[in-house]
Amino acid sequence: MEKTAYRHHSWKRQFCQVILIWTALTSATFAQDEPKLPDIRARSFDVSSDRASKSGRVYLMNDLNEARPFPGRILLLREGKTPIMAFRVLRNYPEKKKFAARVVRRYPGLDVLPGDQPFMALEKVSDLGPMKPTQQDRVDLSELEKGMGITPTPPSSIGSVRGGSAQAQEYDPELDAGSSPPPSGDFDSDTRSDPPSLDETIDQLEEEAEELVVDEIEPLETHRSSFSLEYGLIRHIRSRTADGDSQALNSGVLLRYGLNLGRMILIRKHEVQDTFTVEGGMGMYTYGEGNQRYSLMSNPITVRYTINFNNNIGFFAYGGILLSNILSAQNASDAAVAGMSSPLPAGGIGILGSIGPSWNIRIDAGFDMLAFGLMLSF
Repeated sequence: MEKTAYRHHSWKRQFCQVILIWTALTSATFAQDEPKLPDIRARSFDVSSDRASKSGRVYLMNDLNEARPFPGRILLLREGKTPIMAFRVLRNYPEKKKFAARVVRRYPGLDVLPGDQPFMALEKVSDLGPMKPTQQDRVDLSELEKGMGITPTPPSSIGSVRGGSAQAQEYDPELDAGSSPPPSGDFDSDTRSDPPSLDETIDQLEEEAEELVVDEIEPLETHRSSFSLEYGLIRHIRSRTADGDSQALNSGVLLRYGLNLGRMILIRKHEVQDTFTVEGGMGMYTYGEGNQRYSLMSNPITVRYTINFNNNIGFFAYGGILLSNILSAQNASDAAVAGMSSPLPAGGIGILGSIGPSWNIRIDAGFDMLAFGLMLSF
């Protein structure tokens, strides 16, 4: 009985060993087939949007936890588990507890980051450890380098194997740290060429997207309407007689409204774009000659074509018509009334200079007027 029991337990033990060995071999096979991503070290902190640039591409962020993310690194903003936007850090302002970052990816459902709403930012800090090449990797590298017509890595560095045993001891970055430097040009050497990092990979994807996907170009002019308040010299016809028209310039205030009908019509680049705008305005001024006094209203109706350079400065040309109406008159003459009520052609050039978000200095120099003022876009 004792011998039979012994044989029974021995058979069960052998069966369990076979199952364990088969499971281990199967797991190893699947582990070799599935690529393993490197472990990374990351950190999370809270941020919120302070304000955005006019183009909407760069944000000033509030560093709520004073994390001071390193310039050049990628941040992924999430609300819960939902990704919101991805940014590249441009500059830190530690004394203000803020940093600036550029949008590199927008996820569906949100085009503009809302202000004063906290989000969790994830930042990749580093990889947990260097990639350790196997002995076979080193042998394969030596073989490929010979085929490229360059001097292969010395066997002492790659640890070539003959007869199943290594001739040279492979450098171990953990065991040999502090006792000997890494082999020159090896994987862990100071002179090695690192594989592309996550940031470099995203840079390459951004450049390819800018070249291949035209719709990814973000508009410099994101507003639809504008108001301009200007002061300057407005032209009008002083009098109309059989001998010809007599013209004059009078100082006055002019208010314009502009509606952008199109953008990136002829010029579609990241730093240079164009805009087509229709404008209508109303100006007020007075004119007097001798005992005659007139109060006039001027109504320019024009179209404006603007070329914007990096959203900092723009040059434009405009053309249209300048209408004039007499609001009140004292001792008026028929020749003066006929002249001042006559339209004039409008046309010229101008400059727009950015002085802040949505604000521009505006200068108009044309046949109809010479004016200077401010323009608010919204």
